[in-house]
Amino acid sequence: MIALTRGTRLTLLVFVVGCATASSSQRNPSVSIDTTATLKFPRFVAATQVPGIGTPVYPKELRAAGIEGEVVAQFVLDERGRVVASTIKILASTDFRFTQAVMDALPQMRFHPATSGGKSVHQLVDHVQYNFRLDR
Repeated sequence: MIALTRGTRLTLLVFVVGCATASSSQRNPSVSIDTTATLKFPRFVAATQVPGIGTPVYPKELRAAGIEGEVVAQFVLDERGRVVASTIKILASTDFRFTQAVMDALPQMRFHPATSGGKSVHQLVDHVQYNFRLDR
């Protein structure tokens, strides 16, 4: 799927390389083909998270030890704005306990779904960073 911003146009070019004939006695006809077509894509609106639902919990042992960190994740949202659990990938993490906190929270998170042309659609959410920081 290609997501383009509003008003973006994509031009598709088609090239005809040659024609084959059934017999050598036939002449190649002259072919005139319009090789450009303009496609318009419906407006795409990205999903947004519903605040306060499914926030990762700071692991107690890491908080007590004063350890901060981050997790970078990727996942797919379905047309209802829910994380598809089988698509969750952790791309980077500073500690497995932060990873577990994010893995536990993602299925609980809710999003306003992405839309394309006014209809709810699936969306790949890539490189989302969850920061675990202590108040100092």
